[in-house]
Amino acid sequence: MIWPAAPAAQPDNVVPAGQVLDLRGSAATRLLAGAAANGDHRVTATVTFTDGTVGQADLSFGDWVFPGGATTRVFENTRLARTDHRNPRGTGTSVYASTPCEAPAGRTPRHDHDAERREPRRRHDRTG
Repeated sequence: MIWPAAPAAQPDNVVPAGQVLDLRGSAATRLLAGAAANGDHRVTATVTFTDGTVGQADLSFGDWVFPGGATTRVFENTRLARTDHRNPRGTGTSVYASTPCEAPAGRTPRHDHDAERREPRRRHDRTG
């Protein structure tokens, strides 16, 4: 997985808001890294294929501090990393991999470089 570098004190996450993600490459199975804030969040993405058909992908994530209200995984997320604390000490945080999304046999996700793009809403959590 590729983890983007964000300058200190700058927005470092994206909130799903209908934007287009250009997932280049030839991988048949894809997943995203992330975590939810203020509780667990279920999100479904629409994937457009080169033949014009569409499919759905689950991009749900557990909360970065207390997934499922405790420490158990939710939405079949796989924990990629966990810290033992944050500010304040005593509460760890996690980053997860989404449920893998596999393209149906014979279909390829479209990479439409000319599609209308909306700037993702970015948020910087100054509490953690």
